[in-house]
Amino acid sequence: MWLNKFIQTLPLTIALLPCFAQAQDSPLSAKESFRASCEKTWMTKVDNTADEVTFRDFGQKYCDCVASQPLGTNAGSPETEAICMSRTALYLTMDNIGADQGLSNLTEDKIKSSCNDIWSIVNPNINSANKQTYSKICICAAPKLSALAKDKENYTDREWYAKINEIAAGC
Repeated sequence: MWLNKFIQTLPLTIALLPCFAQAQDSPLSAKESFRASCEKTWMTKVDNTADEVTFRDFGQKYCDCVASQPLGTNAGSPETEAICMSRTALYLTMDNIGADQGLSNLTEDKIKSSCNDIWSIVNPNINSANKQTYSKICICAAPKLSALAKDKENYTDREWYAKINEIAAGC
């Protein structure tokens, strides 16, 4: 008897399987859609910067950060924006220094300078109040990033960026 009911509902179950699969994929699709929309919006501002590659890299990393925030948080909230902007600036600061000169002879002044350069690329028309805020982030992060860089070889990439996230949150 249960076999007859199973056989009767089988066509309906088979017909609905794509819907179940789509429902499971939809959060990922929504994140991908958000990320693509974020990057597209970010790149509309590229005309104001001289370094398009760094600007685009910042935008991609920033959008990844915002898209990775837990569901239920407001992606456009000032807190999320501040967290993601700070993280991204510090990621690029360390990535750029590492690519340019390596992290072995890193100085706090080099970190501060590179960090401020990133902010200038991201926002070339920065007002003095924001410039001061960004500079404080760079000043706060420099000694912590310098100490972190000394142990770079002891971290996986994931651990390295997690440590940078902690520094960004503290600054």
